[in-house]
Amino acid sequence: MGERDVIRTRRATVRDLPSLVDINKSDVTEWHHFDRHGRGAKATYEKLTERERTMHGGPWMSLQSLQGYWLFAQKCEIICLVAEMDNRVVGHLDVIPTRERELGSYLYLDVFMVHRLFRRRGVGTELLKAAERLAIEKGLPRMIVLADYEGPGGLTYRKFGFKAYLEMCQLEAKIKDALMPSGIRILNPPSEPPLDSHHMLCGWFNTPAKLWKDCFEFEEFELQLDWHRFILSLVTKSGVVHFLLGGGSYPERSKFDVCMWVPTSIETTDLSKAVKGIEKIAQTLGAETLTTTAFEKDRKMLEAAGFTWIKRHDPLLSKELPIN
Repeated sequence: MGERDVIRTRRATVRDLPSLVDINKSDVTEWHHFDRHGRGAKATYEKLTERERTMHGGPWMSLQSLQGYWLFAQKCEIICLVAEMDNRVVGHLDVIPTRERELGSYLYLDVFMVHRLFRRRGVGTELLKAAERLAIEKGLPRMIVLADYEGPGGLTYRKFGFKAYLEMCQLEAKIKDALMPSGIRILNPPSEPPLDSHHMLCGWFNTPAKLWKDCFEFEEFELQLDWHRFILSLVTKSGVVHFLLGGGSYPERSKFDVCMWVPTSIETTDLSKAVKGIEKIAQTLGAETLTTTAFEKDRKMLEAAGFTWIKRHDPLLSKELPIN
């Protein structure tokens, strides 16, 4: 590696936000308008609205949106690591120190992107090394990521020592003439995620705490994406079920994603009632189907509650770390 190829990593600051936008924009080859039917005509970046820009890959596609997300990230204790080459920020990796009831403590690897012009030069590897050093420094026993196992991202992680940790699957529940069952009532949820009393039974596509706080802390961005996203709680005889509904966005406005946080004491009959209650609430918003992602080990419980297995999902990946 020559002097010009030296890669340095550090924590990002607010001054790096324009570089983060540039990195993520480099991954888009064509920009498009969006309407109620989905992606529309080609356009230049300058001609797009803020919402249209974010539809190409989230808040990292626009400085205005990213400034809002940066404030949210600080509240969620998300750490953004950046890589520099030739005095330029060319890659970034967001990591989240996480604690939860089921998986314990770990470092979750979230958004990971290297500028198109600087790929295959070791930038991603150096960012993963920086994440590993951070995890060890914080005494976290493993790193976890949800990635496309067979794709380029999954290959990068596996080369770095990540292995399949938990098998996952996708499920759905068709909604037809849903009725609110007796014996349950609706409550507003607490503002903080119930990490000590509940675990996330389904909807696993990011850390439970970030998904929860996303509904309370980042409303402006969610409104730009034109979808419903909120958390409610259902009280059953054997415990409170918290659920997040996210959906109603094009092109499939009738499909809603659902996450559920449940106590270990929940009875299957009460979980089934909670699912029926969620279906009724989702149906009033135009949903015809609930979709979710879960660990394979929880599949039978979810099927008993009314979900149907659809297909396998890429497994959760993990790397064990040498913590003394």
